[in-house]
Amino acid sequence: MPFDFIKPTTCISLARWPILSVSAKTAITLTTIKTVTLTIPMFVQPPVSFALFSRFEGEEGAFEFTHQQLAAKAREAYQLEGITELHIVGGLHPTYTFEWYEEMLRVLKQAVPGIHLKCFTGVEINFFAEKYNMTHEEILTRLKAAGLGSMPGGGAEIFHPDVREEICPGKGNAEQWLAVHRTAHRLGMRTNATMLYGHIETYEHRVDHMSRLRKLQDETGGFQTFIPLAFHPDHTQMDHFARPSGVEDLKTLAIGRVYLDNFDHIKAYWISMGVRLAQLSLGFGWMILTARSLMKRFTVWLARTRPKS
Repeated sequence: MPFDFIKPTTCISLARWPILSVSAKTAITLTTIKTVTLTIPMFVQPPVSFALFSRFEGEEGAFEFTHQQLAAKAREAYQLEGITELHIVGGLHPTYTFEWYEEMLRVLKQAVPGIHLKCFTGVEINFFAEKYNMTHEEILTRLKAAGLGSMPGGGAEIFHPDVREEICPGKGNAEQWLAVHRTAHRLGMRTNATMLYGHIETYEHRVDHMSRLRKLQDETGGFQTFIPLAFHPDHTQMDHFARPSGVEDLKTLAIGRVYLDNFDHIKAYWISMGVRLAQLSLGFGWMILTARSLMKRFTVWLARTRPKS
C-alpha cells in the first residue's frame, strides 16, 4: 500500500478505518502502562548510525549498572510511581557472561516481587546465542526460568536489507530477528514489534516490514503490540534528515492499524510523538499509551528536542 497518495484530508478519513477494522473483534479501549525503562550497559558494539546513545566501551558517556544499582532503581520507581513493568534493554556487551543476565532477572524479581520483566530485544537474544554458542530456544528458555516475562519490539528498525545494511550494519538481519520472536512465541512468551520510519526508507520498505510482521503473526499469534517509532535525527550521524511530520505520524499509525489487523494493539509512543499528537492519534488506531518511561538517557534527550505538538 503506497503512502504517498494519502493527503492530509484523506488522512482524516483514514482515521475512521481502524475502528471498522477492529470493531468485529473487540471494542477499542485505551490502556495505560506504568513502566520504567532501564538500560544496563550504555555502550553498543558496533555503534549504529541512528542511535544517539551508541557508545564504545570507555568512550565518554558510556556507563554500566550493577545488579544492585538496577534493583535500587526498580524499588524506587515502584515506591514512587507504582510501576507494574520493567522494560530493560542494553548494548551488545563484549564481556558479560550469560549468567550475569540470568542473575539480573532474579535480583529484580526479588527486589520488586510481582513485577513484569519485559527485557532484551531480538538483536540482543541473537547476539547471546552467537556469543554463548546456544540456540535461541536455549537462551530464551533459561531467561524465562530466571524471570523473563515478555520481550520488547526493539531492534526491528526496517527489515529490508538495502536499508538495514545502511543504518545498522552488524545488528543482525530480519530473518534472525523474526526467528527469535518466532521461538519466543513457541515458548509461550508474548512480544512486541516496532518499525523505525522517517529516515532513508521508502514507503515500499515500510510495507515490506509490516508484511513480514503480519505473516509471522498469522503463523504464531504471539505479537501483542505494534509500535511505529518516528526517527529523531538530532544528535545522530543522520542529523541531515528532517523529522517526520505530524501527518506522517498519524497516517503511519492508521495504516498500521488497518494492515496489521491481526495485532490486538497499536501503541503510541508519546515520548517520541509529543503529548498532544499522541492524544490526537487515538482516532488513528492506537490503543496503548505508555504512561511513564523513566531513567533512559536518550529518552530524556528526545524529550528536549521533540516538536511541540
